[in-house]
Amino acid sequence: MTIGFAHDAPPRARSEVRTPRPGPNHVWVGGYWERQNEQWAWSAGRWEEPGERGRWIKPRYHHEKQGYRYEPGRWER
Repeated sequence: MTIGFAHDAPPRARSEVRTPRPGPNHVWVGGYWERQNEQWAWSAGRWEEPGERGRWIKPRYHHEKQGYRYEPGRWER
């Protein structure tokens, strides 16, 4: 897992509309902000089939003295 750092806070989460579930094994991965090239980029929510990957752990943003530490979302068994 790659942990990023940013001096600025991530923007507020965007409002999203879930589309109909494409199948009974799909889970919703909500949209989130991630760091790309020294700026925040929105990753839109989506349906995914976890299969053997386990469960989705959403990204985390930890406020620190110098800014924000970012832990990307990931699948965990």
